[in-house]
Amino acid sequence: EYVKPDGVIVYSTCTIDPLENENVINKFLETNKNQFRIFQPNNKFSKYIDINNFIHTFPHKHDMDGSFALMLKRI
Repeated sequence: EYVKPDGVIVYSTCTIDPLENENVINKFLETNKNQFRIFQPNNKFSKYIDINNFIHTFPHKHDMDGSFALMLKRI
């Protein structure tokens, strides 16, 4: 209710745990059906983006701390 149409929410964590990342987002989208969509991030993050437009970093793969982020746009 606090995000205007075309407004954006950035959800970001410093963990790679799906319980705090994908599960939280999936529950949010289910609870807010047809109100938000996942917004494609800037291409400068392309090496970290998966097929769901989630940004993931992994210590063993990217030589940095693990993290998760995505942008949600209000429809």
